[in-house]
Parts: sequence; C-alpha cells; structure tokens
Amino acid sequence: EACTLQLDAPSVIWLASCELLAQSHAQPNVLIFMADTLRLDFLHCYNFPLETSPSIDAFAADAVKFWRLCPPSSWTRPSVGTLFTGVSRNLHTAQDGDNAIREDLPTIFNSFVENGLETAAFISNPNCLPYFGFGRGLERLVHTEIEEGAMSWREDIHATDLAIEAIENAVGRPWSVYLHLMGPHDP
Repeated sequence: EACTLQLDAPSVIWLASCELLAQSHAQPNVLIFMADTLRLDFLHCYNFPLETSPSIDAFAADAVKFWRLCPPSSWTRPSVGTLFTGVSRNLHTAQDGDNAIREDLPTIFNSFVENGLETAAFISNPNCLPYFGFGRGLERLVHTEIEEGAMSWREDIHATDLAIEAIENAVGRPWSVYLHLMGPHDP
C-alpha cells in the first residue's frame, strides 16, 4: 500500500534511513537502553570485527538500530534532555551546571503514560535525576548510586536487575523502561 510522508519545517530537516512498519493494534513495549559513553564502533553488531558484545548483539538482532546519529551535546544531561523531550538543548535548557529541563516541556514518558504504558527509569548516572527534570512523566525513577559520587559497575548490575524485575512484574500490561548505565564511562 502506498504511503506518503510530508514534513513541513521552518528550516532544513535531515533524515536517516527510515523503516515503514505495518500498523499494529497491540500496544508495544518500549525499552530505551543507554550505555553512557559506549562507542558503537566497538560493538560487533555495528560491524566491529571482534565479538566484543554478545549480549548487545543478541538484543540488537531483533531491535531497531540507528547507524547515523549526531548527539546534541558532548555530555549526558543535554543529550538525554533532548532524547526525553525531542527538542534541542537550547530549548529544553538542561545544558550547563545545575540547569534542568524546562518545567513546561513534556517528556516522551508523558506521552507513554497518556497511551496506557507503565513508565519506569533505572539510572546510575546522577546527571539524570528528577532534580534536573528527568522524572517528569515517570511513574517510577530509581537512581542506583551505591557509593556517593562514585561510578561503579555494581550500580549498573543493580539498575539492570531492577529493570528486569519491573518488566517481569508488568506482564500483560504495556510498559516503557529507560535503563541508563555508566559502566563504560570511566575506562
């Protein structure tokens, strides 16, 4: 069946490859997985020759992968602010120091709740706390800091375990989980 996409914008829009999916009447679950500072060019599923990432590769086999992305910033808070709100860092304002996402901006999770999804986030990065506006639209947000001010792979394991538990407990209900890990950051 033919499909037409029309975009009207006041400036140039750049689109990468897009995929047209058949309409589904079932509400999909949404998992957003952020591995802070993990480089895709070192993942086997993105054509790195060594098998460095078997678990991510297995997940990616049945997931949407993006090949060409340009992050809106070189650091976490403004980049995740754009991911959550869909607007540039200049518009959401969470870009420096203690700046937070503007209070009048909804997040992707507000939309998920409006469409009947349970929403939860499990974060081991202190730059994405509710203090900075990242809890908006989330029914549950857990920051897994184990040692104050320290980044640890133990926090990632704890966050992952909590995310898996939340997904398992949502059986029969549509859900959205944001999992933000810091493991690759320090090395």
